Amino acid sequence: MRQIIYQNIFVFFLYIIFFWIQKLTFFQIQTSFQNSTIALGAASLVFLPHGVRVLSYVFFGPKIFYGLFLAHFITGLSISSGYLDSSGYLDISGYLDILTLALFSTLCALIAIKIYTGTFHLKNIKIFNFRFIVYVSFIAAIINSLSVNTYKLFQGQNFNELYTSQVFQFIIGDVVGTIVLFYLILLSKKVITGSFS
Repeated sequence: MRQIIYQNIFVFFLYIIFFWIQKLTFFQIQTSFQNSTIALGAASLVFLPHGVRVLSYVFFGPKIFYGLFLAHFITGLSISSGYLDSSGYLDISGYLDILTLALFSTLCALIAIKIYTGTFHLKNIKIFNFRFIVYVSFIAAIINSLSVNTYKLFQGQNFNELYTSQVFQFIIGDVVGTIVLFYLILLSKKVITGSFS
């Protein structure tokens, strides 16, 4: 039980750290091109937190759901300007929207693993298998993009003209973010093992 709590805490902070790295780097670069066709909407073309989402489930399994969900909810609150009421505060429906979107995003990788492998438990699968990571990431990205963007569309967030580009940008950003993070882990593993050998 203690190990599960530590894993949830670890994943919680890891997601938040990579979310802020994302916000302070890739998002800033992308917003500097806001008038170009590359950067329509708010979706990032490299979204590292999706990598945390996918790889956390691969490494730890479904038991890290709570830490990941809480991290999604808190980061969702930090970018909640689209959910503020007329007086500039979050009302109950705003909190419910953020909770719903956090749930979609938290579950997408878990559902993708189930679709691809037929199980939630990956003990018999090689973790450092690039093809497996890309496939799971791609399925999770599609689930995340369609669920989140369709929810926003039906919530009437003046989103109609951006829907298609947002769907594709979510998918691209999620998959590229996972690949980048996966290679960062492999590179750091080589550096660490190389320095101790």
